[in-house]
Amino acid sequence: MRHRLLIAVAVSVTALWLVMMALLLRREVFVPHLSSQDLVPPQLSEAPSDVWMGIFMRDGAQVGYVNIRTRPEPRYGEKGIAMSVLGRVRLSMLGDATEMLASGETWLSNTQGLRDFRFSVRSGGHDVKASGAMLDGLLKAEITSGGEVYPVEFPIENGLRLSSGFGATHLPALEPGDEFVIDTFDPLSLSVSQTRIECVGAEPITSMGRVVNARIITSTVSGIKSRAWIDGEGEVLRAETPMGFTITRVSETEAMKGLAASTASDSFTQLAAVRPTGAAPFRGAQRMIVRFKDLGPGVSVPEDDTQLRQQDGSYLIQVPETPAGDTAQDDASPKMEAYLSGDAFVQVDAAPIQQKATEIVGETQGTWNCAMRIYEWVYNTIEKRPVLSIPSALDVLATGQGDCNEHTVLYTALARAAGVPTRIAIGVVWSEDYNAFYYHAWPEVYANGRWVWIDPTLGQPLADATHIKLLTGGLESWWQLVPFLGQLKIDVESIE
Repeated sequence: MRHRLLIAVAVSVTALWLVMMALLLRREVFVPHLSSQDLVPPQLSEAPSDVWMGIFMRDGAQVGYVNIRTRPEPRYGEKGIAMSVLGRVRLSMLGDATEMLASGETWLSNTQGLRDFRFSVRSGGHDVKASGAMLDGLLKAEITSGGEVYPVEFPIENGLRLSSGFGATHLPALEPGDEFVIDTFDPLSLSVSQTRIECVGAEPITSMGRVVNARIITSTVSGIKSRAWIDGEGEVLRAETPMGFTITRVSETEAMKGLAASTASDSFTQLAAVRPTGAAPFRGAQRMIVRFKDLGPGVSVPEDDTQLRQQDGSYLIQVPETPAGDTAQDDASPKMEAYLSGDAFVQVDAAPIQQKATEIVGETQGTWNCAMRIYEWVYNTIEKRPVLSIPSALDVLATGQGDCNEHTVLYTALARAAGVPTRIAIGVVWSEDYNAFYYHAWPEVYANGRWVWIDPTLGQPLADATHIKLLTGGLESWWQLVPFLGQLKIDVESIE
């Protein structure tokens, strides 16, 4: 089992992020407000476009491609641009090949920006869709996952643009030192954020057999910085991500043939590895003290009942005593409501989840006893198999397979349905097979007045002390993991 585990979180986040980032900084980026008053806001381009970009690892292996097409198309009685995107990523996770397909369509008004969109991510038996429309400052959207529809409706500013440049305009002419800010909308997390674009230099590069004088552009989203080289028309020729991927302009033939000829690269396994210094970790440890090095500005590691920051800046991770099994449910406090409710991917109220939770728990009493009944069922029932997907509890229940993402999301939905306050932790855990820490997800349950880490993927009723938490939260929080990828350094000061 262990050789199949541990990096699905990083792969899922990275693959989806890559597809969106492939759109960024080419002539589809919208600029609703600029920080430099000398820059002229771009206008919608009426020229159709068909752009292909290959996705490569550091070793040169092609692992995917993105195709972006635009065309002028009037709708709702006004001019605008219709755009479609298709992205495919194929990776090997610890030796197991897996693939993700992402596709989307949107229409953007010349005067009002985003009007409607559809977006989907598919992998194996997992299919997540998001769609929505904006009218008179109100966004009505829905996410479909596991056959369930999750509606969302909220007011939003006019002129909002889709995240990562999911649109169709020209960048203003940028010179070194120029910068501006984009208000963007992410169609999957249904949230608004800002992207800062800055021109940091210029240099000639070779693209598709010709030498081009390119501007070097950086984009920063939620502290995640990428670098791109664009030509005089605002087209991206090459982009580098902080996770070690490169996106390069290619022809359609090169994109298709390159991916068809390549095997699923396993170099992401090495990219996702965090090899520590200091004492040697081992599976089953009960106590570990670690120190983090070179974390970027604004990047921090959380504290809780299991992971405590010491006065000298190190962190103590210690396995707690087993909670009392017969303690009454800890759901009376209003602060637990968020950890008992569901969302588009943790479908607590869905009939299959409710029925399965009731079947598993039966007449069992007490928070910890219920938590352990569900833990045993998930660990013994779900096949340990890497899946490159956006995890959905209903999908996992139906397919009966998945890695840490899928185990954790299903466990969380079942536990909450049974009245056990549960939240999702994402971080790293030690792999003895690969002699490194790898990215991992696990649930935490609130029992006997404290949060307790458990791991139904690795078969640990109490997660061992080689688990290091980097963030807590559902899909909307997972982007916070990206700044750690390729940057996290761990020194193990002691372990026992």
